[in-house]
Amino acid sequence: MLKNVFAWTPINGKWLSIYASIALLVCLLIFPTALHLHLTSEFEERSSYASTALQKKMQTIFSELKNVVDEANVVCSDAHIKHLQRATFYSSLIKGYGLFDENYKVYCTSDGPTDFYIFNSIIEEIEANPKNITVSLVRSKNLGEPTVFAFYVGDKGIGANALVSPEDLTEEVAWWLTEDFPYQLKVGEKLSSSHKDFSQLNVLANKQIDFVDWSLTLDIVLPKTTYWKYMYGLFGWILGSWLALTLLLRGGHLLVEQYRCSLAFSLKKAIKNGQLAVHYQPIITLNSHEVYEMEALIRWDSPYHGSVPALKIIELSERLGLMDQLTWIVVRKVGELYRQHSTSLQNIRTSVNVDRHTLLHENFLFELEHILKEYPELIGKLGLEVTENSIISDNEMNTMVERLGAIKALGIHLSVDDIGTSYSGLDFFSRFPYDTLKLDQVFIASLGDDQYAQQILVSVIQTAKDLNMGLVAEGVEREDQLAVIASLGVGKVQGYYFSRPLDEQRILAWIEGYEAGTVEFVLSS
Repeated sequence: MLKNVFAWTPINGKWLSIYASIALLVCLLIFPTALHLHLTSEFEERSSYASTALQKKMQTIFSELKNVVDEANVVCSDAHIKHLQRATFYSSLIKGYGLFDENYKVYCTSDGPTDFYIFNSIIEEIEANPKNITVSLVRSKNLGEPTVFAFYVGDKGIGANALVSPEDLTEEVAWWLTEDFPYQLKVGEKLSSSHKDFSQLNVLANKQIDFVDWSLTLDIVLPKTTYWKYMYGLFGWILGSWLALTLLLRGGHLLVEQYRCSLAFSLKKAIKNGQLAVHYQPIITLNSHEVYEMEALIRWDSPYHGSVPALKIIELSERLGLMDQLTWIVVRKVGELYRQHSTSLQNIRTSVNVDRHTLLHENFLFELEHILKEYPELIGKLGLEVTENSIISDNEMNTMVERLGAIKALGIHLSVDDIGTSYSGLDFFSRFPYDTLKLDQVFIASLGDDQYAQQILVSVIQTAKDLNMGLVAEGVEREDQLAVIASLGVGKVQGYYFSRPLDEQRILAWIEGYEAGTVEFVLSS
């Protein structure tokens, strides 16, 4: 079967290139998209953490400023200077303190007394803020670099300012954002950036966080350089995933095609598309040597499995739940045969095999009546051959008796096959005698070799005669078997002695030749 699979879907450049292209498109879609979603999600998350960290740090600064102001007055004594120095020493953020009066003149610092006024621009920001606070970025004489000055005016009119290093202020911000997410802190009108060319960056996403109370603005960006840095790092994963997906798609294709070539799938398809054939084996009346009846037998030549035995077809159909469909396919094909050749078959009945469980289905009788209306040529010409191959319950037996009575009322001839393979067979005959009993070929094949076979056969034949049932011997292949069957009073015979099962055209030719006396019996083909 695998040979057929590979013949149908060869491992060549065509399929491999198709699946490689599909896999590449999938990888080029999934990896960039997933990376973009991941980075933007991480950007939002880290921006939130950075904002929270900066807010907490500013709250700490102004809390310390408030503590200094609450203990201050307009005098810059040694005690006040030492107080400012202690506050500076114990603060993890502030590098120095200063005090200013209600006229915004700084008169005392942690370095000693002083005398200078705060810039008017800063005064305007303080007075414009309901909380009397602000920050500004100016160059510090003490630190020799741009420094953040925080200002706060208390309820007594005394204010305090604090020097904060931009690095200390943004330490946790930088920890959360890392170099992958550059940021810019705007203090008043001046800027402090983590990237020297911040304004020139090409970005995928940006976020601006305003701290209105402190006149601070934090701008955070996700630059394209960060995206491509990680994308280059994923190259090995993309390559590996592309190869793996290519092989997976190819392997999946082969598995699908293997299943499509499997017997189960092929049978489903054959039943659905009506690709099964029906062959016919004649049943001969010994006294008149006439073709009395035919048995319709399912046949199937699978494109992948060749000629499939009928028993295998039936066994698989039962397992797949397709017996009903299989039965109606055969009945309809018989109907087509009679529609096209009603004259040649006017005196011949054809039986179709049906198992007990199919008969027990609720819609069986309805479907049968529908087919008889569709093919009126079958009325009086159709027979059902019930296989004795399963055990049924008492309730099912009652239903079976009613069902068979209704079928017989439609003018359909009923025969029973495989007699003896189910222990309930003879018990069932006493409740519903069939029209014909078919003697299984197992008994016929044993004639002459098994002394008990003939005794059993005699008993079965007598029972059938007592029940006014006709008899057909199946599987007659040799003349000696035919002679024994005839001596036992069995008048109708089916088997290779007369003909193997033939397709429609050949069975019609065989019947014509047989009636004309021009065919040979033994293994006729």
